[in-house]
Amino acid sequence: MKLMVSRMVDKRTLFFGEADSYTVVTHGVDTHELLTKLRTSALLYDHVILAAAYFWQSQELRYILPYVTQLIETGEILPSIRSPRVTRDVMDYFDKRVEDTSGLIGTPVFEIQALASEIARPEQRPVAEQLARLGTVVHLDTRSVEDAFRRMWLADTVNIRDPFSVRNAVVETIGGHDRAGEMLRGIGGIAHQAFFSRSVVAQELYGMNLPPSLTIMLVERASELYLRSNASVCGSEQFVSSRSAGMVGPLASANIDLFTRVLGVCGITPRQLHGLADGELLAIKYSEEFQAFRETYFRLVETATLEHGNFTDEVWQRFERVRSRDRAAKRFIRVLKSIELASGALFAAALGSVVQEATPFGQTLLAASGAGVGAGRFLSRLKRLNSTPVDDFVEFATRKEYRARLRASFQLRS
Repeated sequence: MKLMVSRMVDKRTLFFGEADSYTVVTHGVDTHELLTKLRTSALLYDHVILAAAYFWQSQELRYILPYVTQLIETGEILPSIRSPRVTRDVMDYFDKRVEDTSGLIGTPVFEIQALASEIARPEQRPVAEQLARLGTVVHLDTRSVEDAFRRMWLADTVNIRDPFSVRNAVVETIGGHDRAGEMLRGIGGIAHQAFFSRSVVAQELYGMNLPPSLTIMLVERASELYLRSNASVCGSEQFVSSRSAGMVGPLASANIDLFTRVLGVCGITPRQLHGLADGELLAIKYSEEFQAFRETYFRLVETATLEHGNFTDEVWQRFERVRSRDRAAKRFIRVLKSIELASGALFAAALGSVVQEATPFGQTLLAASGAGVGAGRFLSRLKRLNSTPVDDFVEFATRKEYRARLRASFQLRS
């Protein structure tokens, strides 16, 4: 099965950048946790897209491949290759990757293990052959990815609203708008290179004699923007993750940690999810009960995100009055970071309080919260959940309870 991204415009798709070898190596992503998140993403989204190269670039993905072959064959998980004008199939893509990256071996920036993982090597060919036999791919226009990455990098050097932007990382580390402005012009200028990639950004940043902590932050941000540009070209959401143990991370439908937490609130544990066979996972995914639950979940997150946006707008209005003072600017950036990182947990807590108090919603959940696995029991729970008056539930959980928790959280941090 070969697909073009343009044919999936009416589908909910996720770009699974968590499997990117740079991310896996840099953050030491656990193999079993990665597999669980990939399968859970395939449950929530119509299609999960990830670069075919991921499967041969890291040991973790080589291990995972045999466990997701059925989900690849059915198109739930779609390995991506270059445009059909450039590559015919997985093997053609692999051969071109080997050719394109062979000259990078031994260059200084590729002494960094995470970046070196992007180099395709002939001995990885058996993995590519295994993937090719599955016969399922989606074609992406890599030139469009590069163009999107350039635009995002340039925009991020002047992005004042995102607390994690290149601009705010420099201001928070360096201080002094004049000094930061000069540095940001140089950092933004990297985007004008004839060839623009994550490794090019890393190489230029390491050559700019920046504070080491800032260099690491900016290379990490470049990786995030690169993955986001892939998602943009796919017309997909980009997988969102928290890097801190025990944290849910930001409020986003593509935050699979958050979705797992919401299922837990609804009486379906991660252990039960993990115990589902691929066939059971697919039976659940295409059932009426799960489709209804999924749409409720997306509506909940969307409504809460609007409330979150309204709240951060208020914070920014305060910031606009004092941002000329460097110390105040740094403080507001830190406050906004804390709000963003706590937003998922606040949403789950708000939802949990509504679930426990609602009648008959909470009662049916508590009655159904015993142990057990399998598609049948999973679906019986969802069927009871879907009897909840959705409009009232969405309104209360997101516009009232979440709003109250968001404001209380900010007051504590201010």
